Amino acid sequence: MKRQTHGLQAQVSYTYGHSMDNRSGTGARQEYKNGQGRTFDPFNPDLDWGRSDFDVRHNAVANVSYALPFTGNSFKEGWEVSAVGTLASGVPFSPVIPGDSDRDGSTDNVNRPDVVAGASTKPSGGRTPDQWFDTAAFVYPGAGFRGNAGRNILEGPGFATVDFSLVKMTRLTGRTNVQLRFEVFNLFNRANFDIPFNDPDGEALFNDQGERIPTAGRIFETATDAREAQVAIRFLF
Repeated sequence: MKRQTHGLQAQVSYTYGHSMDNRSGTGARQEYKNGQGRTFDPFNPDLDWGRSDFDVRHNAVANVSYALPFTGNSFKEGWEVSAVGTLASGVPFSPVIPGDSDRDGSTDNVNRPDVVAGASTKPSGGRTPDQWFDTAAFVYPGAGFRGNAGRNILEGPGFATVDFSLVKMTRLTGRTNVQLRFEVFNLFNRANFDIPFNDPDGEALFNDQGERIPTAGRIFETATDAREAQVAIRFLF
């Protein structure tokens, strides 16, 4: 952290975290979009041991503010610019097979495929929104069988954004001030992609008959909005 010097102040923080569990939610419903509603095998919960649904390995945040050194009249004075930048690694998710491919009579504990021995889940041409992971690294385990793919062995896209603000503070009377704010969120209009849909209501690798789904591994949505700007007026007293 840099203390304010000549109107300039900055701060940087970094967090390394790692969390493992065999279930991140509570109750019958999943709490995280990348999670699963029920245990993979109710009689062997250790098969679900893996990265927590909320496991974000790296997270860095930096902010800076600068009081512009303009003087002379009430219009020139009281201006400040600031920015906040965030960088974070992606959340984990599991390759799944919806339906009842393991034939246990339940469709709310989705199955997982088998992993091809020695195969890499990273596409040969690199990860893109059209092919975030190599679907050829997984095969259908067969009807009535549960696959050997672990929980949350894949990782979604990272996150990066910068928010910017320009603020003008004007004293009215005594302790009463008016603040004019111009703010821009996601300043550089970066597309922060969501994870590929792998839940039973969206996209998966195979259907419960073992047929490979052609859109598997594709990302269809972003996790954040496009650039947005707003103007606000605040009265402080």
